[in-house]
Amino acid sequence: MRNLKKQMLVPVAAIGLALGGAFMTSAAKANAADDAQVPGYYYDNVQLECRDAGVECSTIDTGTPCTDGTRNLSEFDGTMCETPLYQIPQ
Repeated sequence: MRNLKKQMLVPVAAIGLALGGAFMTSAAKANAADDAQVPGYYYDNVQLECRDAGVECSTIDTGTPCTDGTRNLSEFDGTMCETPLYQIPQ
């Protein structure tokens, strides 16, 4: 009887770990998509600073630049806004 319990414990534990890993992976992918959304900034030549355009953009290259209607927007890294951003897929 004891031997049977030990034989059943290993497969049950393996299945439990596999299911837990699957759920954690899908949650991580959802969080990564959320983290890819950042506010878009443009460089103001008059004020000589990066300004928030009020538009959410993606760091994932979708092939379509993120714009505020007239300007291509970039990611703000603390001092500059040069890294191009992309339109969030619908």
